[in-house]
Amino acid sequence: MVSFRIRTKEKIKAEITFLSNFSWDTPNVLELLCETASFKSFKINHFSKPSSIFKISKNKSKEYSTSNINSLELKNFSIKFSRIPIIKEIQNRYLLHQIKKASSLDHLKVLIYNNLDSLSDLSKKLKDNFDVLIYLCADYAKLDKNFLQNCELADCIFVIPNSMHDTLNNRFSDKKLILWPQPVSSSTTKNLTNKQTNKLNEILSKIPKPRLVYAGQGKERLNTIIYNKVASSFPKLSLISFGSKKFHRKSNVFELKSISKEEMLYFISQCQVGFMPYDISDPHNLHCVPLKLFDYFSVGIPVVSSKLINLKEYDDLIYMCNSEREFQSAILKSLQENNSTESRNKRKQVYSYHSTLERSNQFETIVYDLLRPTSPQIDKSVLK
Repeated sequence: MVSFRIRTKEKIKAEITFLSNFSWDTPNVLELLCETASFKSFKINHFSKPSSIFKISKNKSKEYSTSNINSLELKNFSIKFSRIPIIKEIQNRYLLHQIKKASSLDHLKVLIYNNLDSLSDLSKKLKDNFDVLIYLCADYAKLDKNFLQNCELADCIFVIPNSMHDTLNNRFSDKKLILWPQPVSSSTTKNLTNKQTNKLNEILSKIPKPRLVYAGQGKERLNTIIYNKVASSFPKLSLISFGSKKFHRKSNVFELKSISKEEMLYFISQCQVGFMPYDISDPHNLHCVPLKLFDYFSVGIPVVSSKLINLKEYDDLIYMCNSEREFQSAILKSLQENNSTESRNKRKQVYSYHSTLERSNQFETIVYDLLRPTSPQIDKSVLK
């Protein structure tokens, strides 16, 4: 690891490099953490998931619209070439060269990553070239080889699901663990254009109220038995999901084309209930902290959900269910909820608390503390 050179916050110039498995076209939690950092004075580099230099993109990747984020594409040759030792070595050097080229010489360097994956061979080099390495554990994960390597490399682990914290603390007691609130964007609240609003209103005019919305792509993670039972039990209730190639209606079930984040927040505001009937037989679903929950909270609408382990702290704001009967009862109660209830205001407050802008001061403090070799252990910094 690079030796520490500066000790006081006033003198520190910090640069954060984000290595992502996603991109700004399909942003995920790491991008939201990057957005959190962008509200402060850090120098920021964001590398999207590696793609081949031989692949010609039909559409130019979307740039991050605000701020001081230096958005870069990380290029490799091809995963297939990794099977040839000499080509693999050349490719690794090329990848490291791109990362180092973006770095400043006069800044302390922080690396934040969510899964090194194809960059795992660079682990030692990354350790040598950054002062602090932070691994983002954004979801439930099995303790397999790749996951453990990601954890072992890090000086600090940001943990989103509460249920993963104890598991990691038992396994990596020497690491700093930061229990971090699921972030939500502060940059998607911009006003829609008239064209966007008119387009959404036209779609909404074809979908009768009351509307029950699952703000996710496809229904692969859902308990389809519950979903279909709700549809058949409430024929006057419109069930909505996204990810279809075109507008599709079958009775009271609607499947729509994907829309942008800004459009989704407006769409949700025109619905009556947020719906999350996850298939909790899958541990990944059981332990997840869905971003869409906070999209629902942003406008205060009631949420009917499967009982997810990491949402217990919101059980006064969510209608939690296990059985078909519980889902049916919860939907009836949610539809009767008054628009001016205290619960709706509390949901909006939770959304605000999780916003990237709201969390930026705490994020800045943690990063500077990590950059001080004399800083105390920050274990379990849960901020509620």
